[in-house]
Order: sequence, then C-alpha cells, then structure tokens
Amino acid sequence: LKNTDIDPETRDMHDRLTFLASMENGFFWDDVYASDQLDEISRNRNFHAVLKKIHGLVCMHPDDAEPKSKEVKRRLTFFVNSLFMDMPDAPSIHDMFSWNVLTPY
Repeated sequence: LKNTDIDPETRDMHDRLTFLASMENGFFWDDVYASDQLDEISRNRNFHAVLKKIHGLVCMHPDDAEPKSKEVKRRLTFFVNSLFMDMPDAPSIHDMFSWNVLTPY
C-alpha cells in the first residue's frame, strides 16, 4: 500500500486482503496483478465508503440491526413472508384474454 496516511481500520483490511492474496489458493492468481488491484482499490474513495458501511454492518450487534418500530417489523415480516409464498402458475398466453385500451382524443 503506497499511501501511508490511512486510518488503522483501512490498513488492517488491506493487510487481511494482502494475506488472502498471498495464499497459494487465494483469490488472486498473480502477485503483480493482485498488488496493482489492491493499490487501485486503496485509492478509490467509493471503495472506502462501501468498506466502512460493510464493516459497520458486519460488526453490528444483532439487537441494533432489528427494527424498533412495530409497524416496521410488521411490514418487513409481510414482505419477507411474501417472498416464500406459493404462487399460482400463470395461464398460458393462448388462454389469456386480449386487452384493448381506447383513449379519447
């Protein structure tokens, strides 16, 4: 990492990624390519913002992640349950009615 004035959390994440990159069966197949990619990522401000957000979400206590409002819990539960409900099969195209729309001028 060429930029030395980085906060300790970013430095720690960079060290962990470098360790993964140096493993024989790691994510990167070429040391030069891996080093270039990590240097490029370290200069990207969007990556820092995303990394901080992900770090905050991963390190968050489960009680802090659960919504406090009863209405939010109700809506979220309804939405999640709707993802797993049994959906009826759609009729075939030939069995469907045709739709016509008339718009007055």
